[in-house]
Amino acid sequence: MLKSNWRIGVIFISLILTMTTLVQAQFIVEQKEYRLPVNYDLLPEDTEFEDPMDEAKYFLNLSDDELRSGAMEMEESKSTMYLDGENFAAEFESEDQGKVTYIFDAKDKTFYYVIWAQKKVFHMTDEDMKQTQKDADVMKDKMMEGMSPEMRKQVEEQMKLEAQAKKMKVTATGKKMKKYGFDCSQYVAESEDELKIIWATDDLPGIRKSFEKFAEQMASIFPSDEEDSQDEWDLVGGKIPVVVRSMRSGITAMGMPEIEITELTKITQTKPPAEKFIPPSAADGYTHGSMKDMMSQMMQMFQEE
Repeated sequence: MLKSNWRIGVIFISLILTMTTLVQAQFIVEQKEYRLPVNYDLLPEDTEFEDPMDEAKYFLNLSDDELRSGAMEMEESKSTMYLDGENFAAEFESEDQGKVTYIFDAKDKTFYYVIWAQKKVFHMTDEDMKQTQKDADVMKDKMMEGMSPEMRKQVEEQMKLEAQAKKMKVTATGKKMKKYGFDCSQYVAESEDELKIIWATDDLPGIRKSFEKFAEQMASIFPSDEEDSQDEWDLVGGKIPVVVRSMRSGITAMGMPEIEITELTKITQTKPPAEKFIPPSAADGYTHGSMKDMMSQMMQMFQEE
């Protein structure tokens, strides 16, 4: 979630929205995220691991002070989610992007993406998202058309194997700890190439009661072919993930292994300010455009680099 890609942002919002789905729910949720490279200087001398997952378990179980003190560099972002009935907004702040805001208008089924430093607002409707999905499906079909039946079968089998490899097995460790004022239990979620340490607390009134209902609503507005995808909320069903640490191994690490940490630091049941759900207008000096405009802008930036 430290990424600027707009589609990643939309996926992030769809996951966060599952947190609070009652029509009358009113919450402010504060969260922090960190990404830091693994520092092997933190390993005791002559330490050896049987496999990459044992290595990941060692690093993910280090204390916060140990991880931060040993980090050569660290990306950090803060986010605040606001929910008032069907109104939703999420603010993100990071050093590289500054402040950006996502706003979801349930009545019009429209997402707004506000880049405050650039005084720009981009919007995406449910029809835009469905068209994006259709375009992706067409591109996928065209790629498959050029393959022989044998090659196509091989690719499809490989995709199934990759999907299976991503499925995570969850185990409760029995460990208990208070995190940000929440009484949490620890869970370990493991796949072939990723490990997650999750500290989760029992459900709070109004947080998960309509999880499935709202997830279905979001799926109807923003369809996706990633039916088997799992997030922390799926992995600890019935509970709220307060602290999540993740580490990938092997080729999926994409170079130097990193540790990603998400911390839900505060949940306040209160009515958020009404202005949080209103994108700035042209009268405020902001230019408005579609997500297509934004994608064109991003492509131009990549070409200039």
